[in-house]
Amino acid sequence: MPKTKALNRTKLGNKVEVRTSDEYGTGVFALIDFDKDDYIGTYEGERAKNNSKFVLWLVDGKRQIGRRGTNELRFLNHSRKPNSEFRDWDLHARKKIRAGDEITFDYDPTSS
Repeated sequence: MPKTKALNRTKLGNKVEVRTSDEYGTGVFALIDFDKDDYIGTYEGERAKNNSKFVLWLVDGKRQIGRRGTNELRFLNHSRKPNSEFRDWDLHARKKIRAGDEITFDYDPTSS
């Protein structure tokens, strides 16, 4: 059984957990099933001015806005075939995600 990191679980409740990923080291895994378009959680954290570990950048018009992650979602991994996507700071399922699946998103959806 993979080791689970003890993190703040109050914001995401019992929907996801952080644990060892076979491919990426550490990842975020679903504890429940998500249907397409289901809300998974919000990327929490303070505004970031510089790039560093756990900073998520969103494009708002012509400018980028960064947020330094403080909850479980900071451990999301990249995939060219992601099962989730950010809509603003909120993460939603792009397709059915089953309990036990690693949740991934495309770090640069404009690159495909």
